[in-house]
Amino acid sequence: MWQAALARANRPKLDRPDFNLYLDEFHNYLHLPQSLDEILAESRAYRLNLTLANQHLGQLRESTQEALESNARARVVFQCGQDDARRLARQFHPLTDHQLLSLERFQVAVRLCVDGRTEAPFTGITEAPPPSLGELNAAVLARGSLAIYGRSREAVESEIEARLVSVGICGGFKEMA
Repeated sequence: MWQAALARANRPKLDRPDFNLYLDEFHNYLHLPQSLDEILAESRAYRLNLTLANQHLGQLRESTQEALESNARARVVFQCGQDDARRLARQFHPLTDHQLLSLERFQVAVRLCVDGRTEAPFTGITEAPPPSLGELNAAVLARGSLAIYGRSREAVESEIEARLVSVGICGGFKEMA
């Protein structure tokens, strides 16, 4: 993904559409050859928008924590542990570590960047997850989705390989494996 973002450097800035990358449990990606710290620092230039989620800051290297503090423009925090609350309180001032520690279920603390300017933090309530449809209904939905949108692994890999070759990132998908 980062190689694809870097390939955008050849395009004029106005010709770089936003690209959104969502990583849940993103600490699992910290072993990649490219430093996530560097990606955090440079991603805006390539219009790569990152949404990163993890359970607690202790899962991250100190350098990654610092990169997040320096580069994450919008932050959403659910109830957190004492160590995280203490560290995050500096970034969410005037909210205190006690307030961050005491967030209720579905309550969040938010710090947004609007038009390049960091706004004052606030708290809000998220929607509760919808009730489960049950395992039988979930299986029916999964089969229907697979029938409509599913493709073979070979077809997907061929499409990825063709795209990578067309932008000159590599000679093919097999090189990356």
